[in-house]
Amino acid sequence: MHDSPLAYRRRVGAVVLVLLLGAMACGGSEKAATTDAATSTSAAPSDPTTTTSGPTATGPGGSDSSDGESAGLPDGATPGIDDVDGDGEPDPTCGTADLGGGLVVRTLCTSMAPENEDGVIPVDGGPLTLAGTSYTETDEVDVTIRFARDEAGRRVTIFQLGSDTLFDTGSAALRTNAIAALPAVAAALVAHLPDATVTVRGHADSRGADAANQTLSEGRAAAVAAWLVGDGGLAAGRVGSVGLGSTAPAALETNPDGSPNAVGQTLNRRVEIVAVTAG
Repeated sequence: MHDSPLAYRRRVGAVVLVLLLGAMACGGSEKAATTDAATSTSAAPSDPTTTTSGPTATGPGGSDSSDGESAGLPDGATPGIDDVDGDGEPDPTCGTADLGGGLVVRTLCTSMAPENEDGVIPVDGGPLTLAGTSYTETDEVDVTIRFARDEAGRRVTIFQLGSDTLFDTGSAALRTNAIAALPAVAAALVAHLPDATVTVRGHADSRGADAANQTLSEGRAAAVAAWLVGDGGLAAGRVGSVGLGSTAPAALETNPDGSPNAVGQTLNRRVEIVAVTAG
């Protein structure tokens, strides 16, 4: 028996409709399964493990060495200053160092001082035995920075500059073409130690007469202090100066065999810009 053309078309249409409905049902199931899987994934609990980063630093002591987190440190402790090695524990101190001119700082039980250049023999308890740090403002100039806390717990930051780059021999007049380091130090003081009391300390090596060394160191310290106020933008009331002559050396000027140590002499001809703050 053969269908009429009309009946044939109706029968084919019915088959096509059944097939389309079946395909739609399968697609809906797949979509639902995909949606359920995505919902299940987004609702899954995350890994409960957390990571805490330690202190960051731009130098051995940190950059403003206190920008990192202080996990594990007690209240009042500062990463980089009280935790130089960044292990989350305050670094123990085992005494003090008299840096001259009334400046006494606490010393760490384990030295964390940066390595000195060849030929340098640091004076025991001198500034070269203190931990070091750096600031981005001073990265491109010849400035060494050491830090510690004084006996009262105040933060002491010492910027060390060589007198030979700032002054002519025997002169207390700043070279106009050799003071690139001073703007960098002033910028670091303003940016990181805005509330610090600043004392410029002049030093000489042991050669020459004590009286002449004393006078020269006073003049050089006063010249740098005047620059910090006049050109560096520091308030006059927070900047002072003192000359120490050759009474507070940073390095030995004689080698173990008794010969002169020229590197030590050069290091001792220096100007220190000391910033003291309660932070």
